[in-house]
Amino acid sequence: MPILLLGRSLAWLVEEVFMERRTFPRVAADCVVQWKVLADAPQPPTSPSGAFVQNISGGGVCVSMDDPPAKGTMLALNLALPGLPSPVIALGKVAWLQPTARGGDVGIEFWWVGWSDPSAQDALRHLITAKLSAQPSSER
Repeated sequence: MPILLLGRSLAWLVEEVFMERRTFPRVAADCVVQWKVLADAPQPPTSPSGAFVQNISGGGVCVSMDDPPAKGTMLALNLALPGLPSPVIALGKVAWLQPTARGGDVGIEFWWVGWSDPSAQDALRHLITAKLSAQPSSER
């Protein structure tokens, strides 16, 4: 007899917890991203902070940061992706944060990619497509 949790089966719970929820496939992207917090109130000028991109998709990016911003924080991003002639500029929101010994892994949902460069979205799509084509299907 299946175990029921508030009218749901244990199998449902396992599926909900462990199933992949991403809309876009993600690929490894070894590069550095410069980021800056976007705030509603005026802020003193600061230099962008650097971080390391772990993976990227059409919907966002996972970044390792030494001093991660809080969930919900809006960020300006400058991604120097391999194989692209110019950096990709994006606006994103911190969707999740996983603390690590060196700071945290941060999931950033893209809100906009390539403000003034229409080719930026195409370049990002081509990079992800090329990496997906080179990956075995079990790694996607």
